[in-house]
Amino acid sequence: MKKNNDDFFLCYALGSRGTSYAWGKGDTQEAAQEQCELALREGKKFRHRPFAFITGHNDWWSLNPKWKEMLDY
Repeated sequence: MKKNNDDFFLCYALGSRGTSYAWGKGDTQEAAQEQCELALREGKKFRHRPFAFITGHNDWWSLNPKWKEMLDY
């Protein structure tokens, strides 16, 4: 069975001011969050703690074409 390229999860890390600082992509929600946490560590963005993680399926993000703007307020 061929895997659909749109079948993945995205995770965004929001800093203490509500701005997104990193993102991760994975086949599962857990994998997406692990990739997001790895991006935070590699990008040295820990100074913006505490982080809230928003994870959802690609279809969920696609429901609102302006979803990224909602995270970058």
